[in-house]
Amino acid sequence: MVVDWDMASPLRNLHPVEEDCPSHFADATKLQILDVATETMQWEAVFPTTGNATISNATILAALGSETDFIIRAWNQRAGLNSINHTQIKVTKV
Repeated sequence: MVVDWDMASPLRNLHPVEEDCPSHFADATKLQILDVATETMQWEAVFPTTGNATISNATILAALGSETDFIIRAWNQRAGLNSINHTQIKVTKV
């Protein structure tokens, strides 16, 4: 599964707020896979902000087992700090 994101989204503000450091200067993106029913995190990884990331089917299966629905959540990071807001999407495997 290829995951791509828009680093310039105005919702991607970093906390704590840093002067002269717009949110689109995040140095990493943290992706998480969560169980839909409980929203518990099953997997997470941090990727550089350039390009996109690929999450293999084997990774998804290892994280979720036989579950067919899951959530992918993305956070901007700068110096290890998460953005205040995240973006997420519900996915159904077919």
